[in-house]
Amino acid sequence: MNLLPWQLAALLAPLIILLVTAFYYLISTGNKRILEKNLPPQAAGGWPLIGHLRLLSGPELPHIILSDMADKYGPIFSIRLGVHSALIVSSPEIAKECFTTNDMTFCDRPRTTAVQHMSYDFAMFGLGRYGPYWRELRKISVQKLLSNSKIEVLDIYT
Repeated sequence: MNLLPWQLAALLAPLIILLVTAFYYLISTGNKRILEKNLPPQAAGGWPLIGHLRLLSGPELPHIILSDMADKYGPIFSIRLGVHSALIVSSPEIAKECFTTNDMTFCDRPRTTAVQHMSYDFAMFGLGRYGPYWRELRKISVQKLLSNSKIEVLDIYT
């Protein structure tokens, strides 16, 4: 059977696409497995879109629910609040390590498109990303708004 070049290309194109797709799938799932080994356990009972919000909105107080989850899953675990993941730390030693040793890892805020548009590309102080610009805004606000003279002026009204 003699195949013309365009017939050979028509037969090989789907095969090549299938092989590339399979290779990409194997690479991406392999990386997920490696990354999942380093992640804390995720609490069970989360729904697809709302995550664990329904567990926290019950008749019981949220801190009691999180304490019960910490007894079940350990001192550090993750939950999903909507589509975002939240890391729950219930051990004082781990919390101290998070906020002293690894403070640069935890200092930034989530980068969402909504916050980017509302804060003019993260330029607002309360919604800005951590960096030199945010540190400068913080220094100015502390000097101008929280100085002793400004606080003394505010004490007159209390």
